[in-house]
Amino acid sequence: MAIQMNDNEKSLFVSPSEQEAVESKIVSPISTGENKTSSSKPVLLIAEDNSDNYLLLKCILQTNFQLIHAWDGEEAVELFKKHQPQLILMDIRMPKMNGYEATAEIRKISVTVPIIAVTAYAYAQDIEQILKSGFNSYLSKPINIVGVKEKIQEVLKK
Repeated sequence: MAIQMNDNEKSLFVSPSEQEAVESKIVSPISTGENKTSSSKPVLLIAEDNSDNYLLLKCILQTNFQLIHAWDGEEAVELFKKHQPQLILMDIRMPKMNGYEATAEIRKISVTVPIIAVTAYAYAQDIEQILKSGFNSYLSKPINIVGVKEKIQEVLKK
């Protein structure tokens, strides 16, 4: 796995043989015992079914956020109800319930929580559908470190 970065930043590479060891230590949701009060960091829910994409987002965001990971849309809705995160990064294509369906369910509970779609589909009609479906913004894949940070700052300022 490689992380796309600026020229001034270091890269992280994980070989397939190392990936399982890294994921066993890194790719896990926060403790389910306590809600967001257990940390002074804002809570960020990442709904992503691809472990490589989650690992990349975790590496980028774990310093500034308390992360919760959902593997599918159904779990994203459940974790939203339980932890009330301040921000959601939502993959569009996931098993059980896609990002559009999960966002619609979350919008029934909260119309104010910022939800950023994370998608490989970034054509004009895709972006239009994303923005009409309750998302505040979108990020296109492949994920760019600077782009993720800028998009989150932009959405949280609104």
